[in-house]
Amino acid sequence: MDEKRCTFGILRFGRRRVLRFGCESCGEGGDPGLSGRCMEGLLRGLMEYAEVEEVQFPGAYEREYAGRELEGMRKLALLLSDWELRSLMKVCRGCGRCEGERRGLLAFLSLRLSRSPLEAWEELGGRLRELEAASRRGSTRCRECRSSFLSEFLRPMRDSLAGVRGEVLQGGRLPGPRLRPSFMFSRLRMDPPPGSELVEGYGLEGGEVRIYRCPRTSQFLYFLLPRECFLPPAVVRLMYEVREALCREPLPLEGGFEFLRGRIRRLAARRMAEEAGRRGWEMGKEEIDRLAESLSRFTAGLGVLELLLSDERVQDVYLDAPPGETPLHLYHQDFEECLTNVYPSEEEAEVLVSRLRALSGRPFSEADPVLEAELGGVRVTAIGPPLSPEGKAFSFRRHRSSPWTLPQFVRAGFLDASTASLLSLLADAQASLLLTGTRGSGKTSLLTSLLFELPPKFRILLLEDTAELPSGSLRSLGFKVQTLRTRSPLGRAEVEPSAEEALRAALRLGESVLVVGEVRGPEARTLFEAMRVGAAGNCVMGTIHGASAEEVFKRVVHDLGVQPSSFAAVDAVVASAPIRPLGGLRRRRRVVQVAEVVKGREGEFRELVRYEVEGDRFVLGEVKSSGLLRSLAKRWGMGFRALLSHWRLRESLLSKLVRTSLREGRADLLEAEFVFRSNQRFRLLWEEEVREGDPRPERVGERWERWLRESLR
Repeated sequence: MDEKRCTFGILRFGRRRVLRFGCESCGEGGDPGLSGRCMEGLLRGLMEYAEVEEVQFPGAYEREYAGRELEGMRKLALLLSDWELRSLMKVCRGCGRCEGERRGLLAFLSLRLSRSPLEAWEELGGRLRELEAASRRGSTRCRECRSSFLSEFLRPMRDSLAGVRGEVLQGGRLPGPRLRPSFMFSRLRMDPPPGSELVEGYGLEGGEVRIYRCPRTSQFLYFLLPRECFLPPAVVRLMYEVREALCREPLPLEGGFEFLRGRIRRLAARRMAEEAGRRGWEMGKEEIDRLAESLSRFTAGLGVLELLLSDERVQDVYLDAPPGETPLHLYHQDFEECLTNVYPSEEEAEVLVSRLRALSGRPFSEADPVLEAELGGVRVTAIGPPLSPEGKAFSFRRHRSSPWTLPQFVRAGFLDASTASLLSLLADAQASLLLTGTRGSGKTSLLTSLLFELPPKFRILLLEDTAELPSGSLRSLGFKVQTLRTRSPLGRAEVEPSAEEALRAALRLGESVLVVGEVRGPEARTLFEAMRVGAAGNCVMGTIHGASAEEVFKRVVHDLGVQPSSFAAVDAVVASAPIRPLGGLRRRRRVVQVAEVVKGREGEFRELVRYEVEGDRFVLGEVKSSGLLRSLAKRWGMGFRALLSHWRLRESLLSKLVRTSLREGRADLLEAEFVFRSNQRFRLLWEEEVREGDPRPERVGERWERWLRESLR
């Protein structure tokens, strides 16, 4: 070779052996996909160190081969080694006059393979055709010699390259490296898999999302393109230098997550402005602010994870162990379980754990291998060895920026207007409700929506171990809310009180609506006994794991040790579930049952609403024989028929609100603020009718519709 060979060395990062190239002063850019010299360096490095788990090309944009991409390059390196070995063998079986020429051909093909496998394929095909034509000419001895060269060298080389080409060079191109700007820890695959089909694309504030269907895995790929991956290399280097300078300075954590983010954002903006001015760059304030925001995200925030969690259509994000080898996967509102093109590194996992420990004040070690924390509106659960023997793993659940409402659920098909208005009626009447379902069935979101149906005159006590219920949104609308935080059932830290201790305290805080985030342990006996004797206040609402009302009864009575007579204090059980129609891959969430507890009959329920998968419809059950509704009618001092008319009025107004939102393109009409205003207007109009002594639903409906029309102006 007339060019200087690539330099490289072996480094260890935790359990990984990394082949790292010295690209800083090379000038080739460290990209095997664009530079033949870089490709040759990569293959020769893998010929020498085939057992490495990762290959890195440093630079402003660091490129990395690992996992499936590295395995493909390793196969090419083995093939190159085989070809070069053949060029050293005796290749002429005749007089020997063609020995030098043929060895030169093999060396030439090997060089082509090392720099461009596709060009090597084309070149080898052309030489084969030439020699096959020549093998039919000349003396018998020459024909036999050429035939031997073809059968023992060129054809096996073609077959071996064809196998690697079909497996590695899918779609006619080499596997692309994972890429990251030097100030970022996560690596990203920047090319979608061959054969994938683009389904949808949309923008985020910090980048772009493309959704691909991948037939090979029967999954969707959530393909993230962060804005930071398209910055000029000089800007990336500047951001790296500023980040390194910021990391050398001690930054206080006492002010919390947002306090730290804000300080870093301001310091980064100042340093970048200084450096840009010193280097004579023309950078406007808007650009500097945007880059400073990026640096705060990758210094004190969650990095690329933050972009994923800023997507309103993403609910959960997961990183399975071992970090660096597995991509993030997530749950998407429309495409459900999706793989991503994001590969967080082991270093990123370590930084994240350190940040969680510092901000939460909770331990995380082999003695305490579970850590739960709230980080910038995201609930994070981390696990580590020995619970997770392959390394650290994480679960991220984003809190919806605006809480769910019943009209939004109706629009989404989670329930129909009749069922939603029944639940609104039960909440307004302070009925005690248990919301049940499996994980991800929507029970907590449904509980959230019912809170906005409560009369705001009542104080609400929110009892939960993780902040999922919208206390801030409720307060902003004028609700009186007191939050009680309990100890997580997973952690060993004794900082917070147990759920039972917090519940006993709540029962002494006076008349309130008691909302329990999840009923799961010994506190259940205290809760149900308080409900039985009327010490729990106006009403109780909470969630519990289970598939149906009957299953909830069995769990509460047999597993949690609650007396059946105490369970009878519950008025109704609302069950939700994810449904897979006809066994397909796509799921839809539905309220599958609203069942009242039949008083005086242990473990017996009466279905008020049931969901039928066939036809995707909600069917009313034994409403006329409902003891619960008759009890509510008596409590409100009205006849049973009048209560049913009141229910139908709520259904009519809710349906009208949803239709108006769709017709006017006004999604805000279904948000919590407007739904609260709508409910308040309805209560005011009904109260005026009550004062007149003869409330008429049709008159209330007309006046409410007039108010809605005026609100649209």
